[in-house]
Amino acid sequence: MVAQSVSNDDDSERPAADAELTPDVTEEVLVSLLRVINKIQLGRRTTHSYGENGIPMTLVEAEMCALINRNQGITGGELSTLLGVTRSATSQVISKLKARGFVVDMTHPGDAKRRRLYLTDQGKMAADVADHYSELLVSRLFEGVSGAEITAYLKVMRNLEAFHDEISQHKRL
Repeated sequence: MVAQSVSNDDDSERPAADAELTPDVTEEVLVSLLRVINKIQLGRRTTHSYGENGIPMTLVEAEMCALINRNQGITGGELSTLLGVTRSATSQVISKLKARGFVVDMTHPGDAKRRRLYLTDQGKMAADVADHYSELLVSRLFEGVSGAEITAYLKVMRNLEAFHDEISQHKRL
């Protein structure tokens, strides 16, 4: 079977549902995935003024505020685990958020080494910005997408993550 394209509502073409995975189709998938990943990485680390009050921050900082807001009292280590990033990366963002007055940390009553993270009022506004961004993204991302398509996408993403986990474990291809 040869991959056929069908038009969707925005006049762009996508492979037909029963399209064969030819080298051309797999290359298009990989190139488009890398292009989107690059755009996301750039967008998450670029400072913008978000929300009504124009809070200047990166999307990474706003997302971190949203996670702390949903998990008041979380530690930096727990946040690192939740995000799947290094403690160093999390610590850098937390330090910036604390310096800018978005986050405060308090010692845990039973363990002085464990610092619990809480949002300030300004941090809560930043969390609201991230939540609003997420709502817009989800509504746009899943517009006109069936449950079966989402399930297939999740399978592909799990396979991609497992592949990268294996590569990083073995440090070779």
